[in-house]
Amino acid sequence: MLFNSAGIMRMEGSLDKFRDLGDAEASVTSNLLGPIRLTNALIEHLGRQSVAVIVNVSSGLAYVPLVIAPTYSAIKAAIHSYTESLRAVLKGKIEVIELVPPAVQTTLTPGQQDNERFMPLDTFADQVMARFQQTPTPREILVEGVDSCATPRPRGALTIRWRRSTRSSNRRNRPDRDGAIRPWLPASRPPST
Repeated sequence: MLFNSAGIMRMEGSLDKFRDLGDAEASVTSNLLGPIRLTNALIEHLGRQSVAVIVNVSSGLAYVPLVIAPTYSAIKAAIHSYTESLRAVLKGKIEVIELVPPAVQTTLTPGQQDNERFMPLDTFADQVMARFQQTPTPREILVEGVDSCATPRPRGALTIRWRRSTRSSNRRNRPDRDGAIRPWLPASRPPST
């Protein structure tokens, strides 16, 4: 199994002014070329295995870009497209799965790990791993907070429901004050099990 989960996320300045592209170039090298290069390096080895799987991690930001991280959003859209292409080329040889996380409590960006609006990492991991054990494994794993953004929903996609919120579901995908449309995120954590 090859699990491509490259990710650095740099907040960028305004796109309407000249800016240093160093962060954008570093993001493309790590987040896009990293998975492409690793897949290329291992594709023949994986092809010789009786069972082989490639999992590419994209993001809900592939469907609803974050205006302060446009390069990251664009890269995750490219990973989605790359995964679709791989799946078509490798059909019947290597299983190709796309994992599309929402905002998850990790250390990807400062403050993200403690943000109550984001899905707890352990909840995300438990639900996703349970789905990977299903037969057949879904082509795409879309979790709550991402499923309504990925339109049209691909055939064979699986949605993980994580809903425990006082917010009305009709607030999904409404513009924020700055005009950006962001996916709905639960306002509270699910109960511990």
